This record gives sequence, structure tokens and C-alpha cells, in this order.
Amino acid sequence: GYLRELGLTTGLYLVGWFQCDAWKKSVNRLPKASLEESRAWLENELSYYDGKNRPEWVKGVILDCRLSQEAPSKRAKPKSKTSK
Repeated sequence: GYLRELGLTTGLYLVGWFQCDAWKKSVNRLPKASLEESRAWLENELSYYDGKNRPEWVKGVILDCRLSQEAPSKRAKPKSKTSK
């Protein structure tokens, strides 16, 4: 692959995970699964590139890119301002 061709042995495989029921056609290349299942799937797929079986070491990261109304909120709610 490109790592070896460039003389590199480490890489980052970044995947944006989008979920939106409004989309008509999916271009998702991952199996339809939850975010956690997709992360486990990617980890399994990249286990071959662990730096032990071959010289390349690749870390996979799935970034949760859901729209705020689709994703469970983990942010603190803003405090309401009271006028006096």
C-alpha cells in the first residue's frame, strides 16, 4: 500500500460515521451497525496492521459525525440567564 511505497510504517485510518434517517441513498461502506459495532469492526479489520505481523502499524478511529439532533447530547446545558 501507500505506506510502504512512501517508506512509512505508521498511519491513521480516520472514518467519519454519519447517521441520518433523512438520507435517501446510503453510501456507507461499513455494515449497517451502531457506532460501537462499527468501531469494533474497524478494529478487527486493522488488526493485521499491528506492527507485529508486518512492519506497518495503523490506528483506526471512527469519528462520530452525527448531527446534534441525531446524537445523544453529552454537553452541559447552558445556564439560563435571568433578568433582574
